[in-house]
Amino acid sequence: MSASKIGGHTLCVLALILSFSIKAKTNTESSSVSASLTEEADTTPSLRQLLSNDRVRINSWVQPSSKTVVGQQLELNIEVATSSWFSGGTRIGRFELDDAIVLRRNKFAVNSSRREEGQSWSVQLWTITIYPQRSGSFTIPVIDVHVSVANPENPSAAINGLLQTEQLQFGVTLPEVIYEKSISHWIASSEFTISDEFDKPLSADRTFEAINVGDAIRRTITLRAENVAAMMLPAIDARSTQGLAAYSRPARLEDRINRGTYFAIRREVISYVAENEGVYTLPEIILHWWNTQTSNLEQIVLPSHQLHVGTAASDSTVFQANYFARTSAYWLTLALVLAAFAYLLRKSVWVQRWLYVLKRLVYRESQQQKCRLIRTYPSTDPAIHVFKTLQWLETYGPGARQTVRAQLKDHPNPDLLRLFDRMMQHAFGDNASPLSHQEYSFFIDEIDRSLYRVDVGIDNDEPRLNPRLT
Repeated sequence: MSASKIGGHTLCVLALILSFSIKAKTNTESSSVSASLTEEADTTPSLRQLLSNDRVRINSWVQPSSKTVVGQQLELNIEVATSSWFSGGTRIGRFELDDAIVLRRNKFAVNSSRREEGQSWSVQLWTITIYPQRSGSFTIPVIDVHVSVANPENPSAAINGLLQTEQLQFGVTLPEVIYEKSISHWIASSEFTISDEFDKPLSADRTFEAINVGDAIRRTITLRAENVAAMMLPAIDARSTQGLAAYSRPARLEDRINRGTYFAIRREVISYVAENEGVYTLPEIILHWWNTQTSNLEQIVLPSHQLHVGTAASDSTVFQANYFARTSAYWLTLALVLAAFAYLLRKSVWVQRWLYVLKRLVYRESQQQKCRLIRTYPSTDPAIHVFKTLQWLETYGPGARQTVRAQLKDHPNPDLLRLFDRMMQHAFGDNASPLSHQEYSFFIDEIDRSLYRVDVGIDNDEPRLNPRLT
């Protein structure tokens, strides 16, 4: 074998040995790196380990813990603390509680810090309000809490996990006095008030005019209670009486918080529409509540009010009646003559027609106002438009002395009364659809036509049909 061949074989053997040594070194380094990563992953603590090592804490409690009555506000507090810091916000799992209202009023937790034995703790506190609706024992189930805290060994990394609260129990009682008096509607609160206000005076005086037939007066009743949800405040029952119609708007509910104290507001708006003259009494309103500060049953009273409608109900009317009662026979005779003359004019159809034409020439503003009412309908505020419609009807003479509803009850076309009720309910109530422009125009024209025929002493003829109801 020649020397050149021996040298070639030697180089091949050396190359093979070198490649094997490189692969062995690479495998050794790879295995050492893998072992290092595994060792580092194993050293990362879990959330459960932090909890067992007192690096993370979770606590929950209910307050007040005793003497709780039905409907009283309780607060479920869930506190999560860590000796490092939070990498993100905690998330409280949802839960249900039978026969109780559970509200999460706050969207975020309250963040704070404290020091214990020289160590600083970061704290997140969640508060959930509970309103039990029956007496007896309640059990709050285990609640999941998702937490993200910084790794104490590696602050740039986060440790995410799930913690759980302990199962809690609390008892609720029904006050004996409420059971004995069979009170069905009441609230439990530390403070409860009621007030009302009107948009105009209830009776005439030297400054304000009296309320006339067809006018409306708006009453706003406000209920305010602490540590109560607005949905739990009682509704006000507004009932219509003979000659005075009442229309309620949907109540406005509002929940607020001020310096950690919850309070609720309920506003009821009631519109009273005068249909006949007289003096009407708005009855007092009595509401019961359990004072959680004194543990006593109390009641609040909104006093009654008297509503004076028309000149016959004002104080000046009494004076005028006494004055005319003391007049001489001369004035009484003159009054009888004028009454007889007016009666004869009333019986004369042609005279009434000429008086009507004269009145239309003098009061052209009435017809212009009618055209404006039809042109501006539908209005953005239905109540204001109804007031303007009733004011337009006051421009008529004898035919408008009777209330609109009383006239429509005797009208041969029953559709007019339906349209009037829908218009009033839509303006002051909450369960009626608005009139279309065609229906409103038809209603105004028919009312105008009816009052005209009453003024001139002509019986109503066959009614025209409502274009929408045919």
